[in-house]
Amino acid sequence: MSPIGVLEFGIYLLGINLACFGAFALDKRRARDNDKRRVRDRGKRIPERRLLLLCAIGGSIGGLLARHFLRHKTVKEPFSTILALIVVVQIGCAVLLGVLAAYTALGFAN
Repeated sequence: MSPIGVLEFGIYLLGINLACFGAFALDKRRARDNDKRRVRDRGKRIPERRLLLLCAIGGSIGGLLARHFLRHKTVKEPFSTILALIVVVQIGCAVLLGVLAAYTALGFAN
């Protein structure tokens, strides 16, 4: 990956993590507000599938930070398990890419 590609990827990760954190915050706000409103006045919640999708496409750090700081979706199952699996897969992919990059940089790939 060229230095420009790394920069663009970093900007993407920053953006998707901010979006993911914002989605968790909005869902938390709607969940809290819905407890105080009549049924017909309730705001629409963000589906768990969408929150998990944002985490899966690179926003897992934002999702984990939002869970911690906002105390949102911390004990919800299977949401917590699926999010943990997403994080493990992403860490595995990052390690694999790092190993492949080191392998290539050392000149072993031909």
